[in-house]
Amino acid sequence: MSPRRLRRRPPLIRLGAPGPYVLAAAFATAAWSVARLLDGSGGSPAGALVGLAGGIPLFGGMAALALALDRPLTAGLHGLVLVAVLAVAALTLGRVRRLERSLDGPGQGG
Repeated sequence: MSPRRLRRRPPLIRLGAPGPYVLAAAFATAAWSVARLLDGSGGSPAGALVGLAGGIPLFGGMAALALALDRPLTAGLHGLVLVAVLAVAALTLGRVRRLERSLDGPGQGG
């Protein structure tokens, strides 16, 4: 009697190497869109903080993973995106602070 061979079923969706990353990016974009729709006042500082809270672990982790996998160019590109996220957040927070100071008017705030 021959042993039965278990057949492996093919996956419903076949994803290439960047497939999981693309799905994660699409999910993050959809979640960000919903968050922006539900966001009330204070959207810019909240968006900058969410960008920092999500960007640092994501791109920092991707850069560290790329270094662990001996992919220095990929790590450098993820590091470059991380620097861009930090720069945009810093610029946004600076603009919000300047706007708040200008709305307070001269002599009102310190």
